[in-house]
Amino acid sequence: MPLSGSDARTCREPRVLSCQEDVLAMVAQFESDLTRLRTREGMTLAKAAGRLRAKQTKLNRRQEGHPVSLVHRGEYSLAEVTELFDVGGSTVYRAIERQWVEARAGLAEAVKALTPTHGAGCPASDTPARCRRRVASMPGLRAARGSS
Repeated sequence: MPLSGSDARTCREPRVLSCQEDVLAMVAQFESDLTRLRTREGMTLAKAAGRLRAKQTKLNRRQEGHPVSLVHRGEYSLAEVTELFDVGGSTVYRAIERQWVEARAGLAEAVKALTPTHGAGCPASDTPARCRRRVASMPGLRAARGSS
């Protein structure tokens, strides 16, 4: 007995389409996973062979000091410096941050070099806290810190 009209299951029925869509989605996901896996394997091999390099910066460490100094001196605005050097604002901000961190590290080393260990400039009877206060009041240390 042949099925007629609404009794026949056709490809247009929602349940059949849903199943077909699920199968196609699984195949697409599998292909995407394979591509991702092959890319990672290729990058690992290239890195091991020394051929995988990061994106090159527009300004090297020596060059990035110039735009930073122009911004700090107030000669140019950030927008003018980015246009002048053909870099983004984030590049200039990163360079400013790097110089600030390096200056702070240099200051910490200078303070450490000027600070004597306990007993070197303090009487043996001083407590460590008293010794730190005595060292903090030394004129050379104040100049290194930049305070007046």
